[in-house]
Amino acid sequence: MAEKRKEKKLTNNDLYSVLQGIRNINDYNNNPDIKPEMKLYGKKFSYALAKNQKELENEGLYLETILKHSDKYSEYDKKRMELRKKHAKKDKNGTELIMNNMFVLENQKKYDKEAEDLQTEYKDEIETHEKHIEKFNESLLDEADFKFHLLEEKH
Repeated sequence: MAEKRKEKKLTNNDLYSVLQGIRNINDYNNNPDIKPEMKLYGKKFSYALAKNQKELENEGLYLETILKHSDKYSEYDKKRMELRKKHAKKDKNGTELIMNNMFVLENQKKYDKEAEDLQTEYKDEIETHEKHIEKFNESLLDEADFKFHLLEEKH
């Protein structure tokens, strides 16, 4: 007796993962260091990939508009980064030291004070941005209504 497969409903997060996978395949195929015989090709495969990518990106654009932040928040983010660089320890060449993807700070207390002042100045923009992130994260859990373009099975 054939086993019945349970169909899983996809979420927007699942679709984002698939889209990232498609982008990774494209990056792999476009990498000049990969030998041609190792690339993932085929007319039907490439067509299905391109069609699904286009449709997924259209779906993704809606979600990404939720995350789009204001010019004022971009201004805050730029100043925040400049502040981190200003307070970062530097090597002998003047390059900021980074450990675990974070700047190593020279004086944490001094940085914290200036960062707090900056956060106070941009309080409304930060709160709005955090609400957008929350809404985006919630929308990732929503059920997705998407039909994939599939390759036909050969028998």
